[in-house]
Amino acid sequence: MGNATSVERIKKMMEPMVKKPRSRAVQKEGCEKLMFFTHNNPNASDAVAEAGGIDIAISACINHPNEVDIHRNCLGILMNLSHDNPPNAETIVEGGGLKTIMDSLTNHGDDVAVVGNGCGALWNISFDDLSRKKQMA
Repeated sequence: MGNATSVERIKKMMEPMVKKPRSRAVQKEGCEKLMFFTHNNPNASDAVAEAGGIDIAISACINHPNEVDIHRNCLGILMNLSHDNPPNAETIVEGGGLKTIMDSLTNHGDDVAVVGNGCGALWNISFDDLSRKKQMA
C-alpha cells in the first residue's frame, strides 16, 4: 500500500484524466506520466494502483480505441503495475484489463511498443497467476 500522501498526490495528478476522460490530449499526457512514474518503482506502483490508476488506464484505452499513443502508454502502465505484484495483477483481471490488452494488441498490433507493453503485461499477469497457484499447492 502506498502512503496517504503519495496516494493523494497521485490522485491530484490523475484528476484531469478523471474530469476529462474523452480528451485525447489530457489522456495522452496523463498516461505518459503514469507510465514513466511507475517504471521500476514498486512504491509508486502501489500508490498509483491504490489511487485508481488501473481503472484510469483501462478506461483511457476504452474511451480512445483508435489512439495508438494512449494504448502504448496505458499498456505500459498495466505492465508496470502488474510486475511482481499479484494484487495489482488480480485487480487488472477483475477490472477487464485482459480484454483491454487483447483489444489493444488486435487493433494496434503493428506498433512495436503496444505489442511489447501488452505482452509484458500479459506475462506479468500470467506469471503472478502461476506463482499464486504454485504457492497454494
